[in-house]
Amino acid sequence: MNTLERKVSEALRGYGEGLDMTTQDIDRLEQELEVRDETHRKERRGRIWQAAVAACAVTGVVLGALALRSDPEPRPVPASPAPLSLSQLAGIWANVGHGPGSMWLWYFTEDGRLTQLGSAEEMAIVGGDVSDWTVRPAPGGFTMDRGNGSSRCHFDATASITASGRMQARLTTTTPACPEAGVATDWVFIRLTPVSAEGASIVTGLPTSDPKRLDATDELYGTWLVQGTGKLVLVTYEGYRVVDLGDPAASVTGKVLHPKNGSFVLTSDTGPDCSTVYSSGITRGSTVDFELAENSCGRLNASSDTWVKLN
Repeated sequence: MNTLERKVSEALRGYGEGLDMTTQDIDRLEQELEVRDETHRKERRGRIWQAAVAACAVTGVVLGALALRSDPEPRPVPASPAPLSLSQLAGIWANVGHGPGSMWLWYFTEDGRLTQLGSAEEMAIVGGDVSDWTVRPAPGGFTMDRGNGSSRCHFDATASITASGRMQARLTTTTPACPEAGVATDWVFIRLTPVSAEGASIVTGLPTSDPKRLDATDELYGTWLVQGTGKLVLVTYEGYRVVDLGDPAASVTGKVLHPKNGSFVLTSDTGPDCSTVYSSGITRGSTVDFELAENSCGRLNASSDTWVKLN
């Protein structure tokens, strides 16, 4: 019996002394008090236990949720960079990443051939069967191969192309037969054909001189881009060739004539009766500004053309 119960029992006995109660009555009252107190304690313990169980359940749910939230989510595996397709590469690109000077042109074909061209004479093979390299798509860029056996040169190239027509590439040699074996080289290319925004506004890397009248055909020898178009004009002592991968019908060959009146006449081999006649030309060495004659039957672009010399 605890202190409270003892005090209640003593009070009952003290109170009972003034009443007509027997000792048995008081004992019975004490027993009933103990029973009620025990029942109350059990009920109280039950409520406390139920509350504890409920609290544990809630705690378990919270801890489980926290455990789930604290588990590190699987890190997404980065996807491998997509390869450049042969159709993305197809065309003629100017290598502009190595400072001023004559531009090397890279000609990629749809069937995976690459020819590097440094002059108008070499450009004459465009569209032919001659090629230096075999190109294949690879993760993040493309591969280049040339030669066989111990003389085989292989490059892995990581590259990306912008919507405006600029390609940034890094070539890494993987075989000792390559002339730059073991050297990583960064390249910048501008798409010339088919025409791109970058190619339409490209400027030459060749020296520029004071403007003067164009007086001789040999001043036109070289590879030229008709500014604002995807047309290349290749001029050699044998004649000219217009290359336009965006418009194959415009790819023609012919002769360049320079009559005494100072005009320049481009007469194609397939349409000699409809020549392109420029009434005059102003050269700055790296560019030539032409004015189309009023009686010209054909034209390469507009009534005023600027040719940009590439090599």
